[in-house]
Amino acid sequence: MLIQDGLTIEDKVSGLKLTFIKGKTQNRLHVQRISEPIVGNRDFWFALSGEFDGTGSGFLEEPEKR
Repeated sequence: MLIQDGLTIEDKVSGLKLTFIKGKTQNRLHVQRISEPIVGNRDFWFALSGEFDGTGSGFLEEPEKR
């Protein structure tokens, strides 16, 4: 899968901000918490060409206790 350098996903459903960063010798995925998660499990979908269109799914195994 190819991911665009510098791609940032701010996902309010999972409460995470994901940034893909290109480096000189290694690339990295930076994960930052931006809010409390609504779901416990989150998937993002990419085209086979590596393009991201913003599609994702979430799953919560147990009801959130508030």
